[in-house]
Amino acid sequence: SVEPGSSINDMGLHSVPGGGRDALPPAEVMRSVDPDELDRIFVHSSRLNSDAIVEFVTTLCTIAREELRPVDAPRVFSLTKIVEIAAHNMDRIRLVWARIWAVLSDFFVEVGCAPNLQVAMYGVDSLRQLATKFLERDELANYTFQSDFLRPFCVVMRRSKAPEIRELVIRCVSQMVLARVANVKSGWKSVFMVFTTAAADESPQIVRLAFDTVEKIVREHFHYITETEAATFTDCVNCLIAYTNNPHSLDVALNSIAFLRFCALQLAAGGIGDVEKLPEGAVARTSSAAFRIRPRGDAAAGDVTSAAAAAATSLSAATSASKASTTAPGDVAQSNHTTSATVGSLRFTDKEQHMYYWFPLLAGLSELTFDPRPQVRTSALDVLFDTLRFHGGSFTPAFWLRVFDSVLLPIFDVVRAEITDTTTFTDERRRAEADRWLYATCTRTLQYIVDLVAQYHAGVEPLLARLLHLLLGFATRPHAELAAVGVAALSRLTLALAPRLDEPGWRALLDAYAEAARETLPDVAGLMQRRSARFKKDDAEGRVGAGAAWALCAVSGRCPSGFRTL
Repeated sequence: SVEPGSSINDMGLHSVPGGGRDALPPAEVMRSVDPDELDRIFVHSSRLNSDAIVEFVTTLCTIAREELRPVDAPRVFSLTKIVEIAAHNMDRIRLVWARIWAVLSDFFVEVGCAPNLQVAMYGVDSLRQLATKFLERDELANYTFQSDFLRPFCVVMRRSKAPEIRELVIRCVSQMVLARVANVKSGWKSVFMVFTTAAADESPQIVRLAFDTVEKIVREHFHYITETEAATFTDCVNCLIAYTNNPHSLDVALNSIAFLRFCALQLAAGGIGDVEKLPEGAVARTSSAAFRIRPRGDAAAGDVTSAAAAAATSLSAATSASKASTTAPGDVAQSNHTTSATVGSLRFTDKEQHMYYWFPLLAGLSELTFDPRPQVRTSALDVLFDTLRFHGGSFTPAFWLRVFDSVLLPIFDVVRAEITDTTTFTDERRRAEADRWLYATCTRTLQYIVDLVAQYHAGVEPLLARLLHLLLGFATRPHAELAAVGVAALSRLTLALAPRLDEPGWRALLDAYAEAARETLPDVAGLMQRRSARFKKDDAEGRVGAGAAWALCAVSGRCPSGFRTL
């Protein structure tokens, strides 16, 4: 019997009158139980009403926890029956099934993170069996039951300290998704959450295993990702960006950047579906600070694998634009001018919907331009500006303004911070390395930006004043190398825009040159005042030589007292 106000969940595995919490039922009772009748309870659990089935599942989970508690000899009878009951009750109405799964998901997370490795593996495999059965069923539109069903895999992946369990989760999710890829709808969100978590795993084998599946999904099944909801595109992009940041494998990082180029191509061509609506509760994040993904350490050096080469080959249309570093400044506007016209008829504005899809990709690449690995830094910079150069024809001036303010300018915010830091270095070798790093990055980035403004001058004319202000800031810096970079970029801009600048444009350009000249003129008066003060001091001490004295006479118009010719 159960006391009023108590719950069946508060009872032990066996609670009989007069016995202890774990006392066994009388032998007569045990002999009277027919095993077939006991199995029938589970088989016919689908006949229970809504409240009864939820109570039944809750109680069975409680019993299963007690069976799994002994470390030396855990029993999995109830765990097996839980899988059977769940399979028998999947046909219930969605509201009832959601209540059942709310109980079961917590149970499977607990079992999947159990300290007993065998129990945890059995629990993850049981979850895989249920998820496989669930993915065989079609999901109705506007429902997220698949995502809810697969979420325990994400939680176990994050919480488990056993690499064997995390690897098993990756293998289970990979097997399920690739076997039922056409049936995955809302489940893509949880799938990418699992793989994004794996990207930061401390085990290189797990990172490689997870990325192999991501690569196969993007390469062969990309159209399924956004078939139900276009917003899943951002989950895919964020997942790829996470792999660019992994510290274990350089080829994985470079492959991820190549697939980001492919994602940009699909987005610009309208290949992800309707981009005119946001998912419920979504807010477009256009600040680059929202995408800071600072690398955690140095990655092992390596070459780009054949997979990366294949990905780059398949995206040759996106890379047909010339590299800014090899294009003559005067030819920038003419080169690839018609390339962007071949892109689809989509026009991207500064609407929040368009920001939501574009900015995770663009800001992620922007952040990677300061990755400590030179191969990643170079590749990210190339892909970022190839994307802008190739698809810029579909951007409105307002969109370009947001790109300039939120994607491109923050690169130079980092430059200014790094320059400040390097002035405090006591290690000259480290300071020289930082200077070379910043010099190379700034040179290429400014060249790329100048070429973008020249190529799309008609659409980005409002950006000219901002660009001139940026270049002027570099040209007038006391840091000699960066000042030279700014002057070179200003010259490149002049040559590229000269044939098309109108009178206001020329006036702005010449004003920039005049301002640079004024700011960089030496302070002759101040210099001579300091020298005059020094001469006076030397004269008072009788240490003024003939040459210095004559120089002072020429400057000040008087000769020091006591001056004697030699």
